[in-house]
Amino acid sequence: MMVAASQGRAPAMPLAELLGMPGCAGAATPISGLQADSRAVVPGDLFLAVPGEAHDGRQFIEQAVASGAAAVAAEAPVGGFVDALPVPLVEIPELRQEMGELAARFFGYPSRRLHMVGVTGTNGKTTVSRLVAQLGRRLGQRCGVIGTLGATLDDGVLATSNTTPDPISLQRQLAAWVESGVGLVSMEVSSHALVQGRVNGVEFETAIYTNLSHDHLDYHGTMDAYGRAKLQLFAAEGLHCAVVNLDDEFSPRVMAAAGEGVRVLTYSVRQATADVRVDEVHFHGAGVRARLLTPWGSGALASPLPGDFNLANVMAAVTAVVLSGQELAAVLAA
Repeated sequence: MMVAASQGRAPAMPLAELLGMPGCAGAATPISGLQADSRAVVPGDLFLAVPGEAHDGRQFIEQAVASGAAAVAAEAPVGGFVDALPVPLVEIPELRQEMGELAARFFGYPSRRLHMVGVTGTNGKTTVSRLVAQLGRRLGQRCGVIGTLGATLDDGVLATSNTTPDPISLQRQLAAWVESGVGLVSMEVSSHALVQGRVNGVEFETAIYTNLSHDHLDYHGTMDAYGRAKLQLFAAEGLHCAVVNLDDEFSPRVMAAAGEGVRVLTYSVRQATADVRVDEVHFHGAGVRARLLTPWGSGALASPLPGDFNLANVMAAVTAVVLSGQELAAVLAA
């Protein structure tokens, strides 16, 4: 059964342990939940007061305390936002970037108990992430997807407001999925989420890069800044494998960004030097047929999705699912 993201609450944790600050104010205060929205605070919560794009959470500290917040962690400096409070207040520099790690710690680092596949790129994120989960389900795994269509488990949908949920909602959802027996999660990872730290605290097993084109420049300002945002996923601590589209001109920078010890696998519709490639490609009215050549052998690939672009998406998804521990022949037959 689907466990809604809003329902999960972890066992209480002392404030000092949660913050990693043994000498903080109210160190022994038990924290039974995390919340960054003052309107949703319930008794026992730690309210995380951070500046946002539309509102500054530090303006709502007193509202959160009135609703029962057991303590407040606020992005420094707090002066001017509140006077004395009846509960502990801890100021933390750059708390917005630390929220993901705090949430991961509170919920027991759920991503470590899941096979996490992160997909980034201007186009193809939704298709690839859903293909990964679809293949995993056909091979008998419980699979979750997080992206523009919400958080999905076994074809049920939960609504989310962003491509990538806020850090607390994300870690809460992953923890609920661990309890539900999920094994594989594929996740769209937007450049906004990377810059804003929404996936901090998530440990990805595999990261997929699809492509980079002119988009979101209203947010990032330049293509260089946009590209550098994407690179954060491939330099993340704990990443094991990077799956990179060799047909995209930004791919050399993605491969160079991969940390030491990360296995880099390239895929290509056109280049014979790629680790995962195709030949004998035949597009027809019902999709495409091709022979897929990989480090694990070769086999017949068939997909109802038309065009080179979707063929590349399928290749990326197949590669990621094989890296999750499945046999190539089984994946191609799924």
